[in-house]
Amino acid sequence: MLDSLTYPPMRSPPLEDPPLNAATRPPLRSRTWFGPAVAAALTLFAVLVTLDPADCRPGMPEGPGVAIDESFNVEMGVYLVEAFRSYGIASLHSASQIEIFEGYNPDHPPLGRAWLGVFHAAAQAVAPADVEGPFVTVSARVGSAFAFALTVLAVGWMTGSRFGAIAGTLAATSLALMPRLFGHAHLASLETITGLTWTLTVLSTGLLWSREGGPTDRVAFGTGFLLGLALLTKIQAIILPPLVVLWALSHWRKQALRPLAIWGLVGGVVFVVGWPWLWSDLPGRLADYFGRTTGRVPLNVWYMGEKIADRDVAWHYPWILFLVTVPPGLQLFAAAGVLRFGRKFQHRPELTLLLGSVMAPLILFSMPGVAVYDGVRLFLVSFPGWAVFAGLGGALLYEWLSTELALLPDGRTSDATSAQTTSAKPKAVRLAERLKLTRVRHPGIILAAVFSGQAMGLVWTHPYQLSYYNAFVGGPNGAEKLGFETTYWGDSLSRSLLLEVARRVPDGSTIDLAPVLHPFQVDVVQSQAPVLRRHNLTLRAYDPENSNGDYLLVFHRKADMPRPSDLKSAGWKILVATHRQGTILASFYQRTE
Repeated sequence: MLDSLTYPPMRSPPLEDPPLNAATRPPLRSRTWFGPAVAAALTLFAVLVTLDPADCRPGMPEGPGVAIDESFNVEMGVYLVEAFRSYGIASLHSASQIEIFEGYNPDHPPLGRAWLGVFHAAAQAVAPADVEGPFVTVSARVGSAFAFALTVLAVGWMTGSRFGAIAGTLAATSLALMPRLFGHAHLASLETITGLTWTLTVLSTGLLWSREGGPTDRVAFGTGFLLGLALLTKIQAIILPPLVVLWALSHWRKQALRPLAIWGLVGGVVFVVGWPWLWSDLPGRLADYFGRTTGRVPLNVWYMGEKIADRDVAWHYPWILFLVTVPPGLQLFAAAGVLRFGRKFQHRPELTLLLGSVMAPLILFSMPGVAVYDGVRLFLVSFPGWAVFAGLGGALLYEWLSTELALLPDGRTSDATSAQTTSAKPKAVRLAERLKLTRVRHPGIILAAVFSGQAMGLVWTHPYQLSYYNAFVGGPNGAEKLGFETTYWGDSLSRSLLLEVARRVPDGSTIDLAPVLHPFQVDVVQSQAPVLRRHNLTLRAYDPENSNGDYLLVFHRKADMPRPSDLKSAGWKILVATHRQGTILASFYQRTE
């Protein structure tokens, strides 16, 4: 079942590990794309119709509110697109490139932001939104939607090319059903585009390097180019070089040295060539770029009921968050997919790299002094690899339903089958017979029902999937009781809440906003919310020491928000609240005293 070349992909006996030769390595053009393509298309549609943050597109369903960091990425993406438009053919000259990038904020590489800028321009040309200012967040969000759909397609297609159509389709479906990734796909941030370039690099390197004879120069060059794209997207990609070096040396020893040198050199050249800001002072600006991660202002984290600086968070923070933010069924399927191979990982280099891509970010953010914050955002790149293992685990369930239980009676079995001795039957069949189960005639329907059940959390928390927690901790309500952060990025200030605020306050009112984490946050939320402009409502930063306003809008980032007890003692009364599964994610107050 899990190897489409050894057995037919739809029905198969249990898998035995094939040798690593050409006969067991199907080409990536293998016809296993249909299921992942359907999953990707449905995912793209579901995200595109739910992007609206604040009544920018009134005829569409609502999406998450404007997140804190979206403006930085969209503004720079729009800047790059407009700069290249203005320079025209002259932008190809190196001097023009340097000049353009001197006006670029180099806190992140340009590829992800340029991606958002291109989709922003396309969306504005097709369906312009009524938003004040030089950029439109909802239009740039289209870029993240396409990046997520492409990641779903890549995960499913590449998994299917190696392990069969069922595994590929289920891997793609598993990724699409992970609420935290689905939620980030609605935001004009770099996380989703980073996930795409990371996944392409990991899967292509794992599959192509594992062919007969090991990695070739040509394969090293191609996968090195993908590494460069990942490095050009966000700093998380710096995890890939040490991961791949350790992986390649452990499997191919000295044979890996030349391909690794080509791979790293090509990746480094693509990174430098693709970011002209580096050209004028390569050593100094590289040091400046990588030094930003250690020189930045610490952020607060709410974990286990305590407010903690991001560099002081307990080592187990990423592991616990990873455990409780993936639907429970997918966690079990992924664990089954890993356990299925056990010690045989050494014979499957592609799976070793895949598991390493899941573990390496978690290990990095567990290390003392490494800043980690905003839930799972910084290690979202671990999730696509985990979706592949969930697909492999789901394929095992299909195998069990369609082969092991095929020996059960269904009223039409022959005398020879029914006379089979008990000792000759598989353990699963003997157990099922004791439970008086009958043959499963439509295993695909059962499999679809099981995976569809994993979408419940995604539906229940919409459009606030960044607040999702699984049943292991009792959902968002249980997570809040355990002291986890239930919302952190301002996405809970969505259209439905802002419309209710506008209905309850007089036109022309001023509303305080909390918490405010950077100086431009208020202006960005204001400019991206037509509902506020229509009613002439003005936002301003909340100052608890000098507040004379009558209205207060709060998103419940517990590490930085005003304490509810302080608000109550100051005379604030809650009028409206956004809830999901019994947990308040945002609230609107009026002063009564």
